[in-house]
Amino acid sequence: MHTRMEKPKENQSRAVANSVGQKKSSGNGVGFVNKQENALQRQTVIDGIPNYYKYNQNTLQETAGEKAWAYLDPNNPVNGSEPGNSELYGSMNDLKKQGYNSMIKGHLINSQLGGPGGSENLFPITTQANNLHKLYAENKIKQEVTNRNGTNNGVYYSVEATKTTRSTEFPSAAFTCEAYEWDVSKGANLGAVNTNKPILKQLDIESKPEKGTTGSGSVVPILTGKNAFKKKFKYKQNKPMSINYPNRKLGKGWGEVGSGKGRGSRNWNHLGKGMKDGAYLRKHYCVRKDSHCLHKRPHNLDSPYCRRINRNSK
Repeated sequence: MHTRMEKPKENQSRAVANSVGQKKSSGNGVGFVNKQENALQRQTVIDGIPNYYKYNQNTLQETAGEKAWAYLDPNNPVNGSEPGNSELYGSMNDLKKQGYNSMIKGHLINSQLGGPGGSENLFPITTQANNLHKLYAENKIKQEVTNRNGTNNGVYYSVEATKTTRSTEFPSAAFTCEAYEWDVSKGANLGAVNTNKPILKQLDIESKPEKGTTGSGSVVPILTGKNAFKKKFKYKQNKPMSINYPNRKLGKGWGEVGSGKGRGSRNWNHLGKGMKDGAYLRKHYCVRKDSHCLHKRPHNLDSPYCRRINRNSK
């Protein structure tokens, strides 16, 4: 899933990316919406904005996550999925060849909380950073979602890949995480999120790869800045806490199913619609060695275009 490098269009500001993506995540949302038939129409919505990630000395690029957010209704559990084998395939291989050991495909939104294992929700980070993300952010969200079951008090959770060149040449990065109370009864929209009641104060989970080693990670609390909604905040103190919370404690219905985009009726094809240039990076050049595809234009491996060429070629 990669394309030849063209003039980069990804130099979008976070403000543009956030405003485009967040506006789309509404009560009727373009995100994955799961509804239950009861007195209150409930919904868990997960959405995000991907961007390019460059590899092979910046000559090739493929899709990776940039920002993802989740409106988590404790009474409407959904399934996420493990990373698919083909996701970030070129980037991960390139990192390994360069000697960056123990790099993994880290979920922006945790798979146990409905985050898909597609490249739009994945980003290369060190194993240690991934573990810190679990202990200092994800476990807190799991605990809050479980404790709020049976109430209208949901959780809004946001993760953004920051401090990064989005390239295997300099693969350091950070996951900027934050979470707030969300009034489920008002629907999945920004006005229903109470930023005055942070569940998880903003922090950076830093990923620090080093060639020839397993690399490292760190947790950096943020005292002042702008939140996911571009509102200024200032905390007198911000002391991240490590939490152990086994997945077995999650309420019934949460958890992983399958890999990649998962399986069943779930549809993640909306992810990426908010990219600046309007392009959705499912388009790419066919690289199957056994294919007679003539590579005339970017396309999906399983697209009618590719199959037609295969049928007609000898």
